[in-house]
Amino acid sequence: MMESRIDVAVTEKTECVACGLTTGAGIHTVSEMMFGTGEEFTYLECGNCRSLQIDSPPADLGAYYPDGYYSFEPSQGQRIKDLVAVVGARLAAHVPHVSVRGSDLDWMEFGGVDRDGSIIDVGCGSGRLLRRLEQHGYSDLSGADPFIAADFTLPGGSPVLRSGVDGLAGGFDLIMFNHSFEHTVDPLGTLKAAGERLKPGGRLLLRVPVVAEAFAEFGTEWVQLDAPRHLHLQTVDGMHRLARRAGFRVIRTLFDSNAFQFWGSRQNGRGIPLASDDSYTKTRFTLRPSVRRTQIMRDAVEARKRNRWSTGDQAGFLLALDQ
Repeated sequence: MMESRIDVAVTEKTECVACGLTTGAGIHTVSEMMFGTGEEFTYLECGNCRSLQIDSPPADLGAYYPDGYYSFEPSQGQRIKDLVAVVGARLAAHVPHVSVRGSDLDWMEFGGVDRDGSIIDVGCGSGRLLRRLEQHGYSDLSGADPFIAADFTLPGGSPVLRSGVDGLAGGFDLIMFNHSFEHTVDPLGTLKAAGERLKPGGRLLLRVPVVAEAFAEFGTEWVQLDAPRHLHLQTVDGMHRLARRAGFRVIRTLFDSNAFQFWGSRQNGRGIPLASDDSYTKTRFTLRPSVRRTQIMRDAVEARKRNRWSTGDQAGFLLALDQ
């Protein structure tokens, strides 16, 4: 394992948005590396649960979600990937003892929801996940995202609202935050608002980055810091504490990290923005990718190991109201 590059100082006592405890916090200076603007942001590390949070969110967060932001306008490659995922899952469903690990259907099974269950994806962007679920036959779908330009309707008829969870009417079997929870300004308030909009027996699924081994390894170059869009990132301990404060309990956890934690972080270390033409996100399907495919394969193997050890850098947490 490479030596950590975390630059830690200690600041005045600050309340952690995850565990709620007030303690001296470590200070980390993190650069914006999706678009490479050169801006720097201060993140605080809780001395209790070791979760991270931005010290001062930008006044205009919308400025960091431009028209080209990946979740708003899926690229042609992402559309092809979505089609392959749907077709692969359908084929696997007809072959005994075969499944597509980590597929949309796996996550719906993890969430304990049927095809006729009421499901909303909060922070859905252009609705990529909802589009795929429509094709899988889920019939009661909706989405919400406060950063989209206006309400719209997906091809299968599912509505998408320009709203956060606090603007929703409620009554859902499953509320999902698929890598959007870390973008919320008030995580505790967001969880409480979600709880008020669940049906009896409903579930909340948070798929989020996790402060774990990748942060210890790469420090402020860890790609999932994504300053300043990721306003807070929890450790496993921090997520359990946050859930309890909001009236939930974590009933299941599934780690699903991948090679991105390695190649993305190394790329940050070389000063290559994620959205640049030199990024592996742009060169991966070319004859000369910026990262060797053999290295990606080795990283994927290491990611699977960390998932088994519950030390990967992203996971799904399934929450139930603690009643």
